[in-house]
Amino acid sequence: MGVYLIMFEQRKYAVIQSVAQGRKSKARAQVELGLTRRSISRRLTVYKTDGKLGFQHGNEVIGFAYLSGFYKAFLPQTALLSIYTAEGCPVKGGGHELYTVIVVMLSQTNIEYIISTIVADNYRSLSFHEKEGFKPMLTFPKLVRKAERFIDVIWM
Repeated sequence: MGVYLIMFEQRKYAVIQSVAQGRKSKARAQVELGLTRRSISRRLTVYKTDGKLGFQHGNEVIGFAYLSGFYKAFLPQTALLSIYTAEGCPVKGGGHELYTVIVVMLSQTNIEYIISTIVADNYRSLSFHEKEGFKPMLTFPKLVRKAERFIDVIWM
């Protein structure tokens, strides 16, 4: 079941990407994915504004994930991961599913390393990354100002 979901999500991503790039119409995407025009439009909005992968519950974006280059000139095999799930997200395991799709997509590239930047008081994010196998690499002491205090930033 999990593999089917991951492969289906990857297929949805590819179809929405084609629509965003003008290689496919919304009507064709509707037929291919069996979704309404409104649902296609929502997924296209998530793709364009919140990153490469995203998911919704009702009309609210409750999670997204994307990768960007990380000092491409010096570290071409490294990408920077941004992943988000809303506080109180009604979908259990949504972050894990997003991360798994990212890993499947990365298997088709030359990227070997993923780095994630986390504010040290974000315990949910730290726990998530640890569960996915990330290890702390570097801590920047008091780098970010939040609620009138300075907080460490951690690279994992």
